[in-house]
Amino acid sequence: MVGSGVDTKTETNQHMEQQFKKQEDKEHYRFQGYSYPGRWVSYYWQIACTLDPIPASVLEVGVGDGVFGRYLEETAHVPYTSVDIADDLHPDILGSITDLPIANDTYDTACCFQVLEHLPFEVFERSIKELSRVAQRKIIISVPDCRPYFKFQIKLPLFPAFNRIIKLPFTHRVRLGSGHQWEIGYPGFPLERVREILGRHGRLMRDFVPVENPYHHFFVLEK
Repeated sequence: MVGSGVDTKTETNQHMEQQFKKQEDKEHYRFQGYSYPGRWVSYYWQIACTLDPIPASVLEVGVGDGVFGRYLEETAHVPYTSVDIADDLHPDILGSITDLPIANDTYDTACCFQVLEHLPFEVFERSIKELSRVAQRKIIISVPDCRPYFKFQIKLPLFPAFNRIIKLPFTHRVRLGSGHQWEIGYPGFPLERVREILGRHGRLMRDFVPVENPYHHFFVLEK
């Protein structure tokens, strides 16, 4: 774990609960219910975006089931540190994304995948600002994108496969995911609003949804 200059293990649950309560119990991350095929597609893109190029160190806010962090540590051998408000997930640092107990520019890359939608949108920019503050070079996030879409898949002999996703440029009311307070494409939360906020805290290098899982929208920012 890369040092943060604070005694992270002495943070208390009471302090965390004053900001935001944890959204999911540890049982939420059981394989049978949590790790559907599309999520493994997202793991691929989380890792691919993070390792392009290979970072000197990585901070992830939101432990989840630990797949991303274990791959970085055990396979890619990249120094990795986790932050979460849920102590039963055993993060390296107990803390909230809205007030990270970490010094400026501590980590090469700061990541947050499928977490921010669990918080009120009013703190979205504050969260991005905190990620940018502790990152030296790059910020990577993903959030749900509930917009409808067209999907094209064509494979002809002797030619590479052609895969394309076209998200429709309008919002619509759907049933939000478990514990979600907002999603891209839900009324009041258009993609342009998210892009505008992100653009205030870095240069948007990549902005995409995977063909195999168009529900997860990825953004890669460079400071």
